[in-house]
Amino acid sequence: MEDNQKVFGQESLGQPSAPTSVPGPKTQPLSSILPVQQMEQPVKKKRKWLKYLIVFLLSLIVIGGILFALLLRSTSESRSAAHEFTDILVDSNLPGRFPQAYQFFSSELMEAQAFEDFASIFVTADFSSECELQISGLETSRSTDGPSEDVITGDISCPSGDFPAEYIFIDQDGSKKLLGYDIQPAQ
Repeated sequence: MEDNQKVFGQESLGQPSAPTSVPGPKTQPLSSILPVQQMEQPVKKKRKWLKYLIVFLLSLIVIGGILFALLLRSTSESRSAAHEFTDILVDSNLPGRFPQAYQFFSSELMEAQAFEDFASIFVTADFSSECELQISGLETSRSTDGPSEDVITGDISCPSGDFPAEYIFIDQDGSKKLLGYDIQPAQ
């Protein structure tokens, strides 16, 4: 081997060897045809749009969950108040049952129906402590100009028969109060 002859990967005469080129057609790098910035921008915009969509959907889910929890809490309080009101009203052995039941009235219902009128309606009703409220329906209506109302329908089931009942509850003074009621004679 001669001293001036270069061998790939080895140095000769203290000089580094020049890289060899591969014969063939010359190609341009992809970056010179399409700038790198143009290829990356649509991907970033698409990802940004996707992030906004995900945040929006998660926000809707959270807000929906909060509203559902509030509605569920409101309706369960109304159901509980309806059961408690009915239990007090039908227990003829309970001393002072009418004044206790009258405490469930909203201020509007107290103005519309005096305590004496309320007590006189139910003093002759054929209720007993064995009577129980069976709820068959509950509707909630929301209003922008007044309180929301929970309408509970069902039957007060007693040994003497079933009394169809409907209660309308509103939030007043931090608790559920009766805005109206309708209890029909036993069928």
